[in-house]
Amino acid sequence: MTTPNGLPPVTPIEPITLLPATDPLQEGAWLRSALQSWLDREFIPEAVNSTIASRVAQIYIRQRMEGENDLGALVMAIVTEMQSFNFTESFFGEFAVANAVSDLILESLGIDNHCCGRGVGCGVRGQRKVPSWGLPKSATF
Repeated sequence: MTTPNGLPPVTPIEPITLLPATDPLQEGAWLRSALQSWLDREFIPEAVNSTIASRVAQIYIRQRMEGENDLGALVMAIVTEMQSFNFTESFFGEFAVANAVSDLILESLGIDNHCCGRGVGCGVRGQRKVPSWGLPKSATF
């Protein structure tokens, strides 16, 4: 079966829904630390990286406390709210930071985000517990 342009049909990637937050502050602390480490590794450690990671963690915590469990919606909230952040002292922007958050969360859930959810063993979907190397086993995303 092909589409009118002769290409095979594309199956949309299902949304990734996190488990309801049981401890959003703990999740936020993990995210702040993981994001700051990522920012520092990507280019060079900068003082502004700590500020960026803290601000993103605040946004994430608030969204989770308000009941947001959809990863896509969390990423969009970060992009939207970080647009008012002054990135002039950073190598990053709101989109790079939000994408990094998505990658970090997917990685912590054991989801292969490098193949766009396609192929055998790629893109495990749905609600998952955070592995023990991330947050404590009792914490869930």
